[in-house]
Amino acid sequence: MKFEVISMMVTGIATVLYMTMFSGAGKSFVKELGHDINPHDTRDAFYWGRYVDWILTTPLMLWDVLALAGALVLRLIRGYRRRLAQHRHGLAKIQQQARETAEPRCPNANGRPVPN
Repeated sequence: MKFEVISMMVTGIATVLYMTMFSGAGKSFVKELGHDINPHDTRDAFYWGRYVDWILTTPLMLWDVLALAGALVLRLIRGYRRRLAQHRHGLAKIQQQARETAEPRCPNANGRPVPN
Protein backbone atom coordinates (compact mmCIF):
# COMPACT_ATOMS: atom_id res chain seq x y z
CA MET A 1 0.00 0.00 0.00
CA LYS A 2 1.37 3.43 -0.88
CA PHE A 3 2.31 5.75 1.93
CA GLU A 4 -0.12 8.41 0.65
CA VAL A 5 -3.04 6.07 1.28
CA ILE A 6 -1.80 5.24 4.76
CA SER A 7 -1.38 8.96 5.51
CA MET A 8 -4.97 9.58 4.38
CA MET A 9 -6.19 6.77 6.64
CA VAL A 10 -4.36 8.26 9.64
CA THR A 11 -5.78 11.70 8.93
CA GLY A 12 -9.30 10.35 8.40
CA ILE A 13 -9.33 8.32 11.60
CA ALA A 14 -7.95 11.22 13.62
CA THR A 15 -10.47 13.64 12.10
CA VAL A 16 -13.44 11.42 12.88
CA LEU A 17 -12.38 10.68 16.45
CA TYR A 18 -11.43 14.24 17.33
CA MET A 19 -14.73 15.48 15.87
CA THR A 20 -16.56 12.99 18.10
CA MET A 21 -14.72 14.43 21.10
CA PHE A 22 -15.56 17.98 19.98
CA SER A 23 -19.24 17.08 19.64
CA GLY A 24 -19.29 15.44 23.07
CA ALA A 25 -19.79 11.88 21.82
CA GLY A 26 -16.16 10.87 22.39
CA LYS A 27 -16.06 11.46 26.11
CA SER A 28 -17.45 9.97 29.28
CA PHE A 29 -17.58 11.29 32.80
CA VAL A 30 -15.68 9.60 35.59
CA LYS A 31 -16.43 10.22 39.24
CA GLU A 32 -13.30 11.19 41.14
CA LEU A 33 -13.53 10.56 44.85
CA GLY A 34 -12.35 13.18 47.27
CA HIS A 35 -8.78 13.03 48.56
CA ASP A 36 -6.32 15.22 50.50
CA ILE A 37 -5.71 17.73 47.72
CA ASN A 38 -9.34 18.04 46.58
CA PRO A 39 -11.71 16.88 49.35
CA HIS A 40 -14.83 17.19 47.17
CA ASP A 41 -16.16 14.44 44.92
CA THR A 42 -16.01 15.64 41.32
CA ARG A 43 -16.95 14.37 37.88
CA ASP A 44 -14.15 14.68 35.35
CA ALA A 45 -14.37 14.26 31.59
CA PHE A 46 -12.57 11.20 30.22
CA TYR A 47 -11.88 11.60 26.50
CA TRP A 48 -11.79 7.96 25.39
CA GLY A 49 -11.78 8.98 21.71
CA ARG A 50 -8.19 10.17 22.10
CA TYR A 51 -7.00 6.72 23.21
CA VAL A 52 -8.91 4.94 20.45
CA ASP A 53 -7.26 7.33 18.00
CA TRP A 54 -3.81 6.54 19.39
CA ILE A 55 -4.39 2.78 19.27
CA LEU A 56 -5.51 2.91 15.64
CA THR A 57 -3.21 5.54 14.20
CA THR A 58 0.15 4.85 15.88
CA PRO A 59 0.76 1.52 14.06
CA LEU A 60 -0.40 3.14 10.81
CA MET A 61 2.04 6.03 11.28
CA LEU A 62 4.89 3.59 11.88
CA TRP A 63 3.87 1.70 8.76
CA ASP A 64 3.72 5.02 6.89
CA VAL A 65 7.26 5.99 7.93
CA LEU A 66 8.60 2.56 6.97
CA ALA A 67 6.83 2.70 3.61
CA LEU A 68 8.19 6.19 3.00
CA ALA A 69 11.69 4.93 3.77
CA GLY A 70 11.23 2.12 1.25
CA ALA A 71 11.24 -0.70 3.78
CA LEU A 72 9.40 -3.88 2.93
CA VAL A 73 6.90 -3.69 5.77
CA LEU A 74 5.40 -7.15 5.37
CA ARG A 75 8.87 -8.67 5.31
CA LEU A 76 9.73 -6.84 8.54
CA ILE A 77 6.51 -8.03 10.19
CA ARG A 78 7.14 -11.64 9.15
CA GLY A 79 10.69 -11.46 10.48
CA TYR A 80 9.49 -10.04 13.77
CA ARG A 81 6.83 -12.75 14.11
CA ARG A 82 9.41 -15.45 13.33
CA ARG A 83 11.78 -14.02 15.94
CA LEU A 84 8.97 -13.90 18.50
CA ALA A 85 8.06 -17.53 17.76
CA GLN A 86 11.70 -18.57 18.22
CA HIS A 87 11.78 -16.73 21.53
CA ARG A 88 8.60 -18.47 22.71
CA HIS A 89 9.95 -21.85 21.60
CA GLY A 90 13.16 -21.21 23.54
CA LEU A 91 11.22 -20.30 26.69
CA ALA A 92 9.07 -23.41 26.37
CA LYS A 93 12.20 -25.55 25.99
CA ILE A 94 13.76 -24.01 29.12
CA GLN A 95 10.56 -24.59 31.09
CA GLN A 96 10.40 -28.21 29.92
CA GLN A 97 14.01 -28.79 30.99
CA ALA A 98 13.28 -27.21 34.37
CA ARG A 99 10.30 -29.52 34.85
CA GLU A 100 12.39 -32.57 33.96
CA THR A 101 15.19 -31.69 36.37
CA ALA A 102 12.92 -30.57 39.22
CA GLU A 103 12.67 -32.73 42.27
CA PRO A 104 9.51 -34.84 42.43
CA ARG A 105 6.64 -33.58 44.49
CA CYS A 106 5.55 -35.11 47.76
CA PRO A 107 4.44 -38.70 47.30
CA ASN A 108 0.73 -39.43 47.27
CA ALA A 109 -0.98 -42.18 49.25
CA ASN A 110 0.54 -44.86 46.98
CA GLY A 111 4.08 -43.67 47.71
CA ARG A 112 4.64 -42.49 44.14
CA PRO A 113 5.51 -38.89 43.22
CA VAL A 114 2.61 -36.70 42.11
CA PRO A 115 2.94 -35.91 38.37
CA ASN A 116 3.54 -32.29 37.32
